[in-house]
Amino acid sequence: MDSLITAAAHALAAGDPLGALNRVALREDAPALALRGIAMAQLGDLDRAKALLRRAARAFGPKEMVARARCVVAEAEIALVSRDLAWPQKALERAGAALEAYGDRVNGAYARYLEVRRLLLIGRLDEAEHALAALDPAPLPPASQAGYELVVAGIAMRRLRTKTARAALARAERAAQGAGIPALTAEVESASLVLNTPAARLIVRGEERPLLLDEVEALVASGALVVDACRNVVRDGRLVVSLATRPVLFALARALGEAWPGDVSRSTLLARAFRAKHADESHRARLRVEIGRLRVELGTLADVSATSQGFTLAPRHAREVVVLAPPVDEEHAAILALLADGESWSSSALALALGASQRTVQRALEQLSAAGKVQSYGRGRARRWMNPPVPGFPTTLLLPAPLPNGEDGSMMRSAAEIVCEYGPFPGVESVHGVTFDGRYLWFASGDRLNALDPASGKTVRSIHVAAHAGTAFDGRHLFQIAEERIQKIDPKTGQVLATIPAPGGGGDSGLAWAEGALWVGQYQDRKIHQIDPQTGTLLRTIECNRFVTGVTWLDNELWHGTWEAGESDLRRIDPRTGEVLERLEMPPGVGVSGLESDGSDQFFCGGGNSGTVRTLRRPRRGSAAGSASTSK
Repeated sequence: MDSLITAAAHALAAGDPLGALNRVALREDAPALALRGIAMAQLGDLDRAKALLRRAARAFGPKEMVARARCVVAEAEIALVSRDLAWPQKALERAGAALEAYGDRVNGAYARYLEVRRLLLIGRLDEAEHALAALDPAPLPPASQAGYELVVAGIAMRRLRTKTARAALARAERAAQGAGIPALTAEVESASLVLNTPAARLIVRGEERPLLLDEVEALVASGALVVDACRNVVRDGRLVVSLATRPVLFALARALGEAWPGDVSRSTLLARAFRAKHADESHRARLRVEIGRLRVELGTLADVSATSQGFTLAPRHAREVVVLAPPVDEEHAAILALLADGESWSSSALALALGASQRTVQRALEQLSAAGKVQSYGRGRARRWMNPPVPGFPTTLLLPAPLPNGEDGSMMRSAAEIVCEYGPFPGVESVHGVTFDGRYLWFASGDRLNALDPASGKTVRSIHVAAHAGTAFDGRHLFQIAEERIQKIDPKTGQVLATIPAPGGGGDSGLAWAEGALWVGQYQDRKIHQIDPQTGTLLRTIECNRFVTGVTWLDNELWHGTWEAGESDLRRIDPRTGEVLERLEMPPGVGVSGLESDGSDQFFCGGGNSGTVRTLRRPRRGSAAGSASTSK
């Protein structure tokens, strides 16, 4: 691929569709058309996006199977976001199979992930769980991993497994932060709010109160007889009787449950079940028939007994009867709940998700539209329905689709390979900055700089100087961060030759020398500054998406360490944009406080409070490895 195509792909992976369009908007070749299609999808012009992707698929030609399959996957996600649930799933299955057959595991996994999202959306939880179990999330880029965890959380919420849902949302949050896409982070935060928002109402002994989802889970497991108006079932522990297809019977069961331990008059039951304002003998006869049917259905859970006034519900095993009702009693609450996701739905997609006829859904939408609760746009088959938008807030958060080249910003991920470990050292409680002068490895330990011989693993000398954070070497002098200043030190005499102000005013972390300048990491501000080593003048700033610890340059590559929320890794970033290009993930419990390279194939990493220094092997580049084997 040429440089403009690569740059546009990187911009899309970072959630910057306008940056991508700036590079390829006027191009008509197949890769550019595919990128333009994904960019238009992220901007919300889904019709234009579909047209561009179809043009790209045709332009790639019959021999470019992988590229065409990637276009199909991108179009499938657009169909999912636009709630075109009737989109041909067989095409997605064929595309996913083709991608895996040709070795594109990332987009092949993404195709299966889209199918799971569709199954979850239309309420086929068993099928979604089965498909999810067969999906390996490891090949997915961080943005897609966040989406995968959102699906896991969605299934867990619907299964009333709140602990599983919270764990999945925590993983989704970490993946979203790693992706660095604001819209994705907002999507995860929005999903997390569901666990802290009333999910139902509890009605017991004539009183009602809202319940959170974990309270609903506890109620279902409490052993009470629950008349669940959210799912139209009656349950007692693991025994569940579904009345979803028997609306009259469920209306009677709910009325009896709300009145428990009292009874319900026959006139009230007639009004609740048949909406009969003036009951006659035929209504009373039908009530007797329906009560008899209800007794049969609930035979294992409860009995329905006649009283002088009407009927009462008597549980067989449970100590009490409670009613679990939706948060709001609304005739068309299920439709409003689906539209609450902010996306635009067709009536056919709503009918598919609800398991109802399209005509029933259309009538309900017309009623809601007349009441001002929903709005539509388009005509005929292109007509879409959505909730009225809240002024000032976006109504669409389209997750970035996978790149046509099969990589998320070309970011590579691998586990860090620890070659050796030095220390702990006598009198050293914590290791901060590290640097390498070509012979000795210098590390800062608070009140002194220590020179370590990597060959023997022994410290050969120390310089007593304030050394609280990053350390660097310019070929002649050491530079050391001490609180709010940076000291220039003669390594032979240990004398401080000069000081300049640190750009973070005490919040600085890593330090490196490159291109005649100092590069200073700021930990909590998530920034890397390039400054003049003589004056401390700020030359430029790079924004990062994680806390910055150590900083180093290696073969024109900018690397920095991270240590946040108990997790640590090394990241290679684009020095122009701050985009993450590669990650080396540290083992659990192992952190990186300082970072330096040996100029070849190893990194030196300060171990923070462990009091150690570790050596990591730098990953070999695939192209370099390939050319080496060819030359042999």
